Amino acid sequence: NTFMRISEKYQTSSINTWVIGDSIKSEINPALNVGMKAILFKYRHSEYIWEQEYGSISIDSFYMVESLPEIIDIIKNPSIFEKKNSVD
Repeated sequence: NTFMRISEKYQTSSINTWVIGDSIKSEINPALNVGMKAILFKYRHSEYIWEQEYGSISIDSFYMVESLPEIIDIIKNPSIFEKKNSVD
């Protein structure tokens, strides 16, 4: 519901909206569910262990990155990048 409200508030099309997050369950799946494009930012924090629910099942395919600069490349030209259905 949150993603749809944001899309409506800013009068954007879901299909032209990107969501970038580190959780399949609470960011990637909700974005995919409303027709948005999604990028999973899979990161490792250097100072503490962060357990993310990467075992969650995605409802559709998404892009995955391990560094922030990769996000820009995907948004500029998504067709040259492979989509994923799960976290490797």
